[in-house]
Amino acid sequence: METELRLHLDWKPNYCIGYERFDAEHEELFMFANRVIEAIHENQAQGLVEGEIINLQNHIEAHFLNEEITMAEAGYGWFTEHRAAHKAELDRLRTYIADFISKPLEAAQVHGFLERFLLGHIQRDDSRYVSTLTARGGMLTEI
Repeated sequence: METELRLHLDWKPNYCIGYERFDAEHEELFMFANRVIEAIHENQAQGLVEGEIINLQNHIEAHFLNEEITMAEAGYGWFTEHRAAHKAELDRLRTYIADFISKPLEAAQVHGFLERFLLGHIQRDDSRYVSTLTARGGMLTEI
């Protein structure tokens, strides 16, 4: 039973990239991911689970757009590459969601995918642009 309780994505301070606005958005994405995992784990109706998944996808898309606008305003030198990474990540997410809808997975499988997806985005991709944003003093246009 304790294994079941661990089907939760824990936000940890060391996940912070050092840019407060996006750290808050990243933490919020963990919350939405946990709602998906919990809905699956609690065997909620497929329509409710799919609603939570689409909600998470919408928040991820909005977050990526926020990042792209902010990076463009800051003159981030690797903007094109980061935007391409976002597109690839969204394509991967959409494929996973389509596969899930056609053949639902266990909560543990979804947990693993979302953990890798979110942490990969934060630790691999987002940690690269922080110095550009903070060099501007964090005084970028809020969206």
